[in-house]
Amino acid sequence: MLTYYHGRLLFSADQPLNAPILLRRLSRFIPRLNLDWPQRVIRVLQQRLLPDNSLAELLEMMTELGLIKPGELEDALWLNLLTDFDRYLFECAPHRSRERWAELKVAIPTLLAVPVVNWECAPHRSRERVNRYRLSDEQRQKLHALTKDGQSLEAIAQKLCREMCSAPLTRSAGGS
Repeated sequence: MLTYYHGRLLFSADQPLNAPILLRRLSRFIPRLNLDWPQRVIRVLQQRLLPDNSLAELLEMMTELGLIKPGELEDALWLNLLTDFDRYLFECAPHRSRERWAELKVAIPTLLAVPVVNWECAPHRSRERVNRYRLSDEQRQKLHALTKDGQSLEAIAQKLCREMCSAPLTRSAGGS
């Protein structure tokens, strides 16, 4: 099921959007929400706040309590959409696409992996691998900027997500 708001796709799940499903999805993409303290706070919010209040008020309260940091909600919702669409494409993809995904999983077993590209000191074989992709100077600078701080692929994906979400082409005219 897809949830739209002012013509903008916000959420996807296999059930209609409600607080328990939203909280479960947020916990999936904001791992800190799975810790003991946030879980206790979320249970209290669900018991006291949810019966009479909207999802917007729940999210506002979670932000005020520091459970969600600025930008994390948008990142989590975007990653949720990407994950659901990726799963849909994988399940519906032809055999060749599935083989390609299997190859990638061998190379990137986890999003916690930290990519390292050593441009200057790379051994001859590594330099050949990097150069065979024929990156433009702009692409090379972007790749260097994304990998220079030693962040995980997950952190890089979130950074790219924020950039994509703030790009003018991805904003809908009636957005919130």
